[in-house]
Amino acid sequence: MTAPPWIAYPNLPFGSIGWRMGKGEDHYNQFYRFISGLPGAELTAYVAENPEAPGWEGIYERIRAHPWR
Repeated sequence: MTAPPWIAYPNLPFGSIGWRMGKGEDHYNQFYRFISGLPGAELTAYVAENPEAPGWEGIYERIRAHPWR
């Protein structure tokens, strides 16, 4: 299981360049692939356990609309 970005790197806000380089980028890509691959029921459970933090609203929906390929 992959921790959401806001938990793994709480000091990096959504949209920060830290998500586009280095460890932040690696983690975000891992999270994106992880969420993209979760079946519906597992995603629902994951989201319930890891609600979106302020500033990250809609991230699960955006990933599901544009999954990792």
